[in-house]
Amino acid sequence: MQQLLSDIPGLTNLSLNSVYFDWNLNSTTCSVIVESVNVAFEALVSGMETSVTAAESPTTLLVEQVQVSSQNDTPLSHSNVGEWSGYGFYLYTVAPNDEIYAQWYVPYVNYPSWGCPFDGAYFICDISPWAGLTAESHGRNGIAQAGTDSYVHCTLPYGLGCGHSFDEWYEYYPSGSVDCLSESVSPGDSMESFVAYDSGQYYTLIEDTNNGHSCGSHQSMSMGAPSFAEEVAESLGNPLGGYIPAPDFGQVNFFDSYVGNVANLDTVPNFNYGPGDHVSLPSPISFPGGYSGSGFNVYQD
Repeated sequence: MQQLLSDIPGLTNLSLNSVYFDWNLNSTTCSVIVESVNVAFEALVSGMETSVTAAESPTTLLVEQVQVSSQNDTPLSHSNVGEWSGYGFYLYTVAPNDEIYAQWYVPYVNYPSWGCPFDGAYFICDISPWAGLTAESHGRNGIAQAGTDSYVHCTLPYGLGCGHSFDEWYEYYPSGSVDCLSESVSPGDSMESFVAYDSGQYYTLIEDTNNGHSCGSHQSMSMGAPSFAEEVAESLGNPLGGYIPAPDFGQVNFFDSYVGNVANLDTVPNFNYGPGDHVSLPSPISFPGGYSGSGFNVYQD
């Protein structure tokens, strides 16, 4: 693996991100067949933030493929998006982003033909649209965010014994998310997410405009003032490790978005790559009213 990685031109600052598996279920024996062991790294390639994934044979542990993909431009050699897809709003000069507002409809989800991983209790997939503020690209040291979650969870594989859950939440990452358990969210509901920063405090609010239910909070965060705003549709991850592929969700449509207190704002696709995640690249973003009223879609892949 070391030799293959060293052959990538301009590769520097390589660090391990995660290890995850591609697998299938044998319907005859009900046994799990591991198809590949994937080792994901973060790195810089010619100064660009990049994901590097090495796929190893589960029997020989020999590297069969290396995939290189940019996290802030177009894919270099791989077309499937990983855990998230959306846009980052990057500020170059003057004032930091102090607020972001976004709307979407809660997506309905079905158990997908490609299956969902077992988390110890259920075969589960989810898709979670959200908006947030962070002090650095991809929010490694913190994100204030608010969104919704659409789950399909089954007691048996192949979409048997399934149920659905839909909720709204807010989070001050790396602290855990807070689910608005007393509130009712239904697929198709129009949601509004608002995240702001003022005088050292982050504020989050998520509201269901169909029924008026909302929840949120405010607190200070050690990451300091924000410099980036993000709108993302994300598969939230497997508690046992690795990626969770997205369910069959059709599309997420972000509309009437707004990023406040900005100057010389640059908008670029923001996505993380991983094989078999079934989330598309974001569609081209539209700004019918400057930086106000923007919108884009994330489709089922």
